[in-house]
Amino acid sequence: MENYSWVVDPLSAQASLEKAQKLVKRANKKGLNGGYSVELIKKVNPENEAVYYEIAVTGTPYEIGGWTFVGVIEWVPETELFITKSSPNYEGAEIDRSLVKQNACDHCGTNRKRNYQVVVENAEGERKVVGSTCTKDFLGWAFSPSFIDSEKDLEESFRGYSSGGESPKTSVYILETALVVINEIVGGYVKSGNTGSTKDAVIDYDFQVKEESDSRYYGPKPFTAGLASLESGKYTAQAEALIVEGRKFVADKSGGYYDNLKVALESEFAFPSLIGLLVSIIPVLKKVELEAIKAKAEAEKRLEIEGEVTIQTQFAETGTKLVLNQAKVVGIHGFNGAYGWVQIFTFIAEGARFKWFSTGGFDAEIGSTVNLKGTVKGFDTYKDANSTLLTRCSEVKPKLTKAEKEALKEVEWAF
Repeated sequence: MENYSWVVDPLSAQASLEKAQKLVKRANKKGLNGGYSVELIKKVNPENEAVYYEIAVTGTPYEIGGWTFVGVIEWVPETELFITKSSPNYEGAEIDRSLVKQNACDHCGTNRKRNYQVVVENAEGERKVVGSTCTKDFLGWAFSPSFIDSEKDLEESFRGYSSGGESPKTSVYILETALVVINEIVGGYVKSGNTGSTKDAVIDYDFQVKEESDSRYYGPKPFTAGLASLESGKYTAQAEALIVEGRKFVADKSGGYYDNLKVALESEFAFPSLIGLLVSIIPVLKKVELEAIKAKAEAEKRLEIEGEVTIQTQFAETGTKLVLNQAKVVGIHGFNGAYGWVQIFTFIAEGARFKWFSTGGFDAEIGSTVNLKGTVKGFDTYKDANSTLLTRCSEVKPKLTKAEKEALKEVEWAF
């Protein structure tokens, strides 16, 4: 059993709690096994002393008569796109998207327009995708959108988000709003589920601006601070680029999150269930960008090192004892071996690359030079890089003159 919590609007905290408790009470009254308990927790942000509230949910997936609530399939209005949401604490396999049929019900066989379908599973692992009105035959209660439960999106069930009858915003507009919040109000991206998350800020943006809220809940600046940028289209091109690059990024990926993200990026409009997914592409692509910069730097460094390597064959016969003066340390890596932690040191000396697998450790830093002695063990090629392997290596300390030895003794005696 695990706990999940999320921040709710202080103005509607009590109403959100009552709604959550009502849903739980209704399910328990139906005689379901498992289920959830909820509570409202008052907290204070230590940075600005702002009061906020969290709703905490504890429980296990509902089930009756051997059938367990696996998750929900939610269709994007007027499209053939859908996202999947798993029940909290359900640890089985993800919903197989290839088996989903729009408007169908495996129970009654009726084909009609459906906004939601429910996935249920019995003890033998058999699954059925059923329409919302047929769920009572499996779970004991008739499905409603308020029971869209998942670890990431459970809050949307109880939070009671509604567009207030307004048309949904375009995906580009939602990303523009997110960029305004990140760059001009909060000063960074805040992960969903954390206090003042970017997702929640985007959902609340229009309301906060209309109410001229001081928005201490989300950041040091009021929402109105970014209104001019949003109205001028300052971030429009960047938002459009996020969608284009996001589609490229997820094209060859699969799995619950990535499959849902594809849907959010393909949808012209950001319906409530898609907002969190859509906004998450911002940190995802930022991470990809940083990894690309790091990879480029490493590639350039490898090219620089390769320029120093002129000998691509084994430097000397196996068993030969070597002394390498001013060997340059160009790589230090490690892994857990059969006998403990192993460090791999790579050196460049006399136009050749040397590699030493050490279990005893060696005091060196990348970029430094050492005088090294060791024995040739063999030859190795890894990722097109040829190296002479060394064993029994140790650092060769320079011999001190008589005057240097006397000076060293004086220093030692001083301590």
